[in-house]
Parts: sequence; C-alpha cells; structure tokens
Amino acid sequence: MKRWSLWSLALALALAISGAAFAQGIQFGTLVGNVTLSDGSAAAGVQVTVTSPSLQGERNTVTQSNGDYILRGLPPGDYTVSFTLQGLKPQQGQTTVPLGATARRDARLEAEAVEETIVVTGESASALETPAVGANLTDKTVDALPMTRDLDTIARLSPGVTTNTPLGGQVAISGGFAYDNLFLLNGVDINDNVFGSPDDLFIEDAIQETQVLSSAVSAEYGRFTGGVVNAVTKSGGNEFEGTLRTDLTNPSYRDETPYEKARGTKRLDKNNEVYSATLGGYILKDKLWFFTAGRYNESTTTSTLVRTGIQFNRERKDERYEGKLTANISDAHSLQASYIDNSTKADQAPLTSASTLDTIVHPEYPNTLAVGRYSGVIGTAAFVEAQYSEKKFQFKNAGGFSTDIHDSPFTCRTVSGGCLYNGPYFDSTDPEDRNNKQFSGSVSYFLDTASIGSHNLKVGGERFDNIRTGGNSQSATGFTFATDPLLDAQGNIILDAGGHAIPVFTPGFGFLTYAVFWDAKRGSKITIRTDSLYVNDDWKLNEHWSLNLGARYEKTSDENTDNAHVVDVDAVTPRLALSFDPRGDGKYRFDATYAEYTGSYNLALWTSAVNTGNPGYLYGPYLGPPGQGRDFAPGYDINNYLLFIAGSPTQNVTFANGIHTPVTAEYTLSGGVQLPKGGYLRLTYQNRETNDLLEDFINISQGQVDVEVGGVTATTDRKIYRNSNDSFRKYEALLLQGRYRLTPNWSVEGNWSHQLKNEGNYEGESGQTIGTSGVGDYPEILHAARNYPSGNLVQYEADLIRVWTIYNLNLGRAGDISASLLGNYFSPLTYSHTRASVPLSAVQLAADPGYAQPPQTQTLYFGKRGSQEFNDYYTFDTAITYSLPFLKRFEPWIKLDVRNLLNDDTQIAWDRTIFPVFRTRAEAIAAFGRRIGSVARIDPNAPYDAFGLPTTFERSTPLSNSYGQARSASDFVTPREYRFSAGIRF
Repeated sequence: MKRWSLWSLALALALAISGAAFAQGIQFGTLVGNVTLSDGSAAAGVQVTVTSPSLQGERNTVTQSNGDYILRGLPPGDYTVSFTLQGLKPQQGQTTVPLGATARRDARLEAEAVEETIVVTGESASALETPAVGANLTDKTVDALPMTRDLDTIARLSPGVTTNTPLGGQVAISGGFAYDNLFLLNGVDINDNVFGSPDDLFIEDAIQETQVLSSAVSAEYGRFTGGVVNAVTKSGGNEFEGTLRTDLTNPSYRDETPYEKARGTKRLDKNNEVYSATLGGYILKDKLWFFTAGRYNESTTTSTLVRTGIQFNRERKDERYEGKLTANISDAHSLQASYIDNSTKADQAPLTSASTLDTIVHPEYPNTLAVGRYSGVIGTAAFVEAQYSEKKFQFKNAGGFSTDIHDSPFTCRTVSGGCLYNGPYFDSTDPEDRNNKQFSGSVSYFLDTASIGSHNLKVGGERFDNIRTGGNSQSATGFTFATDPLLDAQGNIILDAGGHAIPVFTPGFGFLTYAVFWDAKRGSKITIRTDSLYVNDDWKLNEHWSLNLGARYEKTSDENTDNAHVVDVDAVTPRLALSFDPRGDGKYRFDATYAEYTGSYNLALWTSAVNTGNPGYLYGPYLGPPGQGRDFAPGYDINNYLLFIAGSPTQNVTFANGIHTPVTAEYTLSGGVQLPKGGYLRLTYQNRETNDLLEDFINISQGQVDVEVGGVTATTDRKIYRNSNDSFRKYEALLLQGRYRLTPNWSVEGNWSHQLKNEGNYEGESGQTIGTSGVGDYPEILHAARNYPSGNLVQYEADLIRVWTIYNLNLGRAGDISASLLGNYFSPLTYSHTRASVPLSAVQLAADPGYAQPPQTQTLYFGKRGSQEFNDYYTFDTAITYSLPFLKRFEPWIKLDVRNLLNDDTQIAWDRTIFPVFRTRAEAIAAFGRRIGSVARIDPNAPYDAFGLPTTFERSTPLSNSYGQARSASDFVTPREYRFSAGIRF
C-alpha cells in the first residue's frame, strides 16, 4: 500500500463528480450478448426481453450500434431470453444467470419468411466470461452432494481453498490469511470482527446460490487478502413454494477412530435433529413477494478432551429465523428488506486445548442482521443500487463466574499442543459485542461506441463501521496460572478422585510455573471506519480483445474510548485484466490479470493499542515452595510470585503513523476452452506476494516506559506496530477446474489445486496473535534461523483434489433418484520441529543490551519451517436422495449421506514433542522441569550453534515416548458416518 495523496484526492473527486454512491456485495447477475444478422453484421435496435421465476415482471433492453446488449441487476436463476425486431424471425433461448457473475446469450437473426419463433438450446460456460477464478454453487448442487451446507464448507468446493489453518474450521483462500476472507450474505459482511469466520446468520434451505472468488477479483470488492464468499437467500415468487426438512445425526452413527478404539470409547446414542422450514410466495403477483424461513436445532455431540481422553457431551441449542420482502415499484425499480435472527446457547469448551470438565462453559450468542436495499434501472443504459445494514453479535456468559482464585484457569507450560484445566477461561461478567454497520451502493452505465467498443462502467463505494466493545477479561478471578499438571509415564494427565488435574508448582526463573494478573477495562469501545470508492470499466474493445480496468480507493480511521491513535490512512489499489478470444466466439479464452488487495482491519490486531478487547497484564514466576495439588495453598498465594513483567495497551504499545493492513499483489495467467453442453476446462497460474506485513517491534532504540498495572509499576520496553517487509509470505499455484455434462441427467465437476509455493517466515494468525511473530523483537537476542525461520507455512498442501458427480434418474410414477459421489485427495500437511519455553542461553543473555523485560524463554526451531510431513489421505463421500411427487404440488423425499465411505482411518497428525539435547543437567531441568530434565539425555559434547543453543534433539526420553502418537481423535481422518435427511418440497 502506498500513501498517494494527490492520486487519492484526484480519484475521490472524480468519483464524487460522477455521482458515485457506495457499494459492496453483488446480489445479482448480469446477462450480456451480441446480436448479428445472417450476414454477420451487427444488429442494432433488437429488443431483448428476459423473464424468469426469479424476476418480478420482465426486463428488456435494446442492442446498441455494434449489436451488444447488457441487462444488469438480474436475480440469479434460469431465464428465458427473447430477441425481436421488425422484419426478422424472433428468437428465444434459455440461459442461467449466476450470482455475482456474467452469463452470455448471443443470437443470429434471419429475415422473416414465416411467422415463427426460433428456439435455440444449448448452454454457455459462464465460468469463462470473466477473468475471475472461483465457483458458483446453486442450492440444487449443494443439496444433492454429501456435505454440510454452511458457507465455509460450500467454499471448499472452489479451487484454491484449503482448510488447514492455525485456527481449525476456517478456510484459507489462495494463500491468504484465514481471518482475511470476505463473507457476504445478501450483500452484507457477516464476518466475525476478530476470528474472521462467518457468523451463522443463514438458514441452509434459504440459500439460493453461493459464489466463491479466489483470484482476479474486481475492484467492487475490498477488505480482504484471501478471497470472497458471496451468498444470497431466496426471495419468493409468483408461486407459493416451500420446504419442510429434518436432518438427523447421531454420535453413534459415526465409527470410532483408532484413538477412541484403543481407549474403549463408546459414542453416545442420541438423535440430533435439525428442523427447518421455508415458505415463499406473493402478496401481489409481480409486485410484492415474501420469503420466510426458520431453523431449530438441539444437538448433543460427543467430544474427546485433549490429553485426558475424557468424553464430553457438547449440548447446543440453535434457533434461526429469516424474513424478506421484495417490492416491485415498477419493472425497473425494486425495494427489498430482510431480517435474520440467530440465537444460540451451548455447553462447550472455551479453548480447544481443554482437558478437564471443570473448564466447560455455557455461553449464549445473540446475533441479528437487518438489511434494506433499493435497485433500479434508469433508461436502457444505467443501473443504480443502494443498501444499508446493521449486524449485531454478542458473547454472553462465555467464561467463568467465580471470583475465588482457586477456580482460576490453568494452562500447561511444556505439554505439546497445550492443555487447559481447573477452571473456565474468560469472564462471563465482561460480555463482548462485535457489530458492524454498512452503507453501500453503485451506479452502472453501458456505453457503446463505434470506434473503441463497448464499456460497462461501474462507480460505487461503501462506508463500513467495524465495532467492538468489552475488555476481554481472561478470567473471572482476574488471574490465570501456567504450570504443567501431574503426568504419568506416557505423558497423560493424572486426575484426582474428583476428575480434576493436579497442578505441579515448580519454583524458579525458568517460568515453569507463573501467574498472570489481567487488568481488563470493561465497557471500552472502538469503531474502525473504512470509506471506499471504486471505478471499474469492463471494456470490450472488439470481438477478440477485452479489458477490465479498475481501481479502488480506501480511507480508514477510528474512534475509541481511550482517545488513542490507531489508524488514519488512505490507499489506492489497481485491479486490471486483459482477455483474448482468438476466434471471437467464446470457444477459447486467455486472461492475464494484475490486482492488489488490501486486508480487513481485523480487531484482533487493531485493538492492540487500546483497552477494547485487549487487557493489560502483570506476570512473573513462582518463587516457591515446590508442591502440588489443588489444595496446595502456597501455589495460590500471589505473594509467592514475583510479578514484575507488565504490559498495558495504552501505556507501552503504539501504532506507527501511516500503519495499514497488508497488501497482497497478485498476477494470474489462465486459459480456458468451452466444451459442449455448457462444459468447460480452465487452467490458471496464480502468483501472490503479501507485502507491508503488520509486525510488532521491540528493540532497544525504541526506549522504555514505566507501566502501572494493578498497583505495581514496572519498567517495560516500548512496543511499536508498523508495516514491514522483514516478514514475508509467498504463494504460487496451478488451478485446474472443469465441468462436463455427460448426459442431460449426469454431470461431473471438480478442481485440482497444486501449490507450487506457500512459504514465508510469518504465520501471522495462530490463536489470532496477528502481528506478533519473533520478527523485529529483541534482534540482539532472537535470531531468524532458530526463532522464526522461513519455509512452508501451515497452509501448505501440495495437492488438493475435489471431484464430484451427480446423476439424476427419473423413474416416472415411481419417483426420482439423485445419486452423488464426492471424492477428495489431500496431500500431507507439514509441521516444524520446535520446542517451546526453552530458556535463553548464556550467549543470548550476554548479548542483552539492557532490555527492561527481555524474553525469559523462546521457541526453538530445529531446521526449516514446515520441514516435516504428516500423511496424505483420500476420502469418498456419497449421497442418495429419493423423491416421490404427488398431487403435482408435494414432493416428499429422503436422503442418505455416507461420509468417508471406505472408512479410511489414516493418522493425519500426531504428537511432535521433542527434547533438545543439552550439555548439562541444569540446562535440561531449566527447559523441561525437574521431572523430565533430571532424566533427559545429556551429552557434554552436544553440538551448539553460535548462539549457544543446542542443534540436536531426541524424540523421546525415558519418561515419555509420545512422539508420533495420537493426542486426540481429531488426529485421524474423521471416520465413516451415516447421516439422514427427510422432508417435503411444495
């Protein structure tokens, strides 16, 4: 990103003069085409009329001087397209208009000899109409496949999408951060403000279509560096239609993993049903439509807590409601209003590392979305959109209630993968709100010229307020403790008679036991506002060449209750594409694109210099005496801890002037061919590099500051966040995607993502600790080769293949059968050989130039990042749906899903605990604790590097042989599972 003040001002003025509104989130599709006469010359003045069950009334336009036409603002669906001109035979054809994309229907008109309408069949491959790479997935496709129907899972069917991310359950698109995708529903950003995953503001049966954009994304979209997932819900119609549906799962319908079988785990036999219903229709035909939907689920799922193998039945109650009205003022102007409510209550573990039942919490998550929208056609060339929305979300009762220090949460210090025990993390008395407000709109205009082709111009923008409140208190007691629990010889947690872990209090400055006091400021608030303006020209120069010329301007600022400086910056980013059609008929297409994407202002990082969501802290080591047990009083006596390391976001943390989100620069080269029956094949080379990464810097030149936390004043080193290219991320991939219809009832589709490179020295998002890698911190003490090496990122997955086929069989009066098969291949994921909590060496300590609070421990890498591999695996999922229509209106159906049909039980992850080989027993005890350090292998001749750090390690010790062993059931492929669904369509 560059501060181009004159550029920015000029563009802003140009857009303002153009009458630009604000826009984000395309809810419609576009139909384009070219009409010619029988001799190949352009047919001007032809009336083009479209009708569809998705469209109120009809829409029409006329072809321009070169025979081109365009119809914008068409709700996605199946359309009948008619072409008429006096003296020529009328022509009619069918086409499907996809969400957020462009469909093409060309026509060649002949002189009228008899009065008849020529009906043209055949489909065009809309995936080749634009340079953008991604996928459009309709509700019919998603319903037929063996898959859950949430937006994350739907997105996985698009090329360039992977699921191995630092925070499980998220998706990463084209090498971007998993928190930095843009999820849109009905044109509205529904991302969680911190985690970046979509809120559950949808009812699966209400989703009409989902579009995924993974590269070459136009200037109409902003605030992401990964990709865009854009979904739209149904709107009703001139016929009353609806659904009733029940989805049934049961923990006992899933096989056990080898981890569970070895422990005799038996799953709970309890049915979990999801009930949903939809109803859409009209109040006034072609004038006022309605759509309503509801969803209810009370479920129990069996989870296995880490390190203990304790089974935990996770209870969850989820209620969702949606209502939408669409009013047609005229065939050219439409108003729409929608409201979605999602209320969730649950019993769950606050962290994935939870190991004991005393950590379980009972949160509530109220969540709503309200949207109002206008769209209108002006004349035959202009289209206008405007929208306002508010999204609200709250964490309520998501932590502990007890203020007794004995109920504080404990985390592990040296156990691989971590663990949580003794009490719930977070604080129920400190609820958190994560809201947004959004105003958007656009003006589009079609300009046809005889000399320089046709221009589909669009100007628009957006005002987006990202809002967070709450202090993010980590514990209801105000304290958390870190120490390992008592372990057996295999490294498993030993539990007392009450099922509680037994903390072991180990004194010393090795920080094997320490306490943290959290200073949270309840009720604090921050609003980050991003104003965006963009211009985009889809320019068809002639039948062979076309260009897409776009640019996006963004200005971001903030307000917060601490009156602290956070962000005040602007930027311009280009979106450019060049396309070549060698035959001029759409059979072949070649694209070259260049784009820059600026990331979202994720509030996990952008609250680092304020109290909102970011408590101050004061911590230090346990001084003694040694002991163990939940009733060991000295361990809970804060006077036995030296709390001397402090930090406060408003006292020792600042943001540099001009700081901004990272910028990802992308270029792509692609070639595609249109196959018969609407099929296509496309190969894309994609190259991305993320620059200006956000990083915290702690170095001696920045000085020190006195921080007061909890009545204690401590001198600490100043931390400054700024953009830097010392950290880097690079991504290269080949994306192959295609579709083919073997028969009218049988189709096959899929994609292959081959990562040539997904590397860097900056994960940047593990646990949402964005911008806190070792890069830039204590440069005299920490070193790249040992503390933050480059190599394969967690997302790296060389090959990811997804292929699916759907076959529909009509049995006449006996009903219909739909059968589908989804095959997946996953290359091995990678991991690093690391050891956390290793004390600084004597060489490192001697290099300390005088930091007020130098690091006490470090994470050591042995070799490159991502140098090791897990196992690859494949799965096949299948679904069969049987339906039996009767009375012409009602269609009962039943569906069976089988996931992991072949029951592949490959172990895909394992314990990676390693033990560096030290030269002295004292060093081993300081690193591992007395229990392991006293028996760890010691070698007086062990090789050390120039920093005084060991370079060799053991995968096991006499007390632990856990390396390579499964830590939980999730270390295996999810076993075979049966799911059932049934319902009625009418």
